[in-house]
Amino acid sequence: MIALWLRGVFLGVAISLALVSGVYLRPAVEPNLEGYLRLFSTSDTCPRTCLLGIQPDATTLNQAVALLQAHPWVQSVQTSSGTTFERSVTLTWEWSGAQPEIIAADQPGVLFARWYPGINDYIVSSLSIETRLRFEDLRRALELNRAGSAAYLDYADEVRFSIGYPIAGLHADLSTRLACPVRLMHYWQAQARISTGGQIVSSMAEPVRFTPQHLHALCD
Repeated sequence: MIALWLRGVFLGVAISLALVSGVYLRPAVEPNLEGYLRLFSTSDTCPRTCLLGIQPDATTLNQAVALLQAHPWVQSVQTSSGTTFERSVTLTWEWSGAQPEIIAADQPGVLFARWYPGINDYIVSSLSIETRLRFEDLRRALELNRAGSAAYLDYADEVRFSIGYPIAGLHADLSTRLACPVRLMHYWQAQARISTGGQIVSSMAEPVRFTPQHLHALCD
């Protein structure tokens, strides 16, 4: 009886130590990439494969609005009031319920566009979608087996971790945000954001590379 009690105590201690140290024991999950691949499509403004058919640095804001308003996954589109004196505009959209299950329906999509005086128009610079997929699961499924770039966001007391990768000639960015203090077990559960836009993946000429095990150091 005592032996069984001791085994139970030792098992409880081992599990507690594993969780505290950030070792999260979980079965390997391979997400269904069919829903992920459906996020990328072609359009009149994107002959290649682009996120929702919108190509950063090429699609104009008006074209992006038209594409989103006609998209069966989108319920409504909201944009800030831009003028020629404003250098950027933020556009968001709500989901209709017809979107793939991997999309976090309670989180709006976000698009940024910048004003270019030479062409007298706004051009999309980036867009992003929040997903229900865990960052680590999607990273493994996409075979992004390398360190990523990370930065501490002091205004939110968070760490942003991202890995840039190409898809059909397009620069994409897989990222997640973790509240400080960062623990590895939090990383295992963090959901992924998918973004496209040149400025997202090239904002640092020589980004410092991190592995998930070292993200906690950015909060210190």
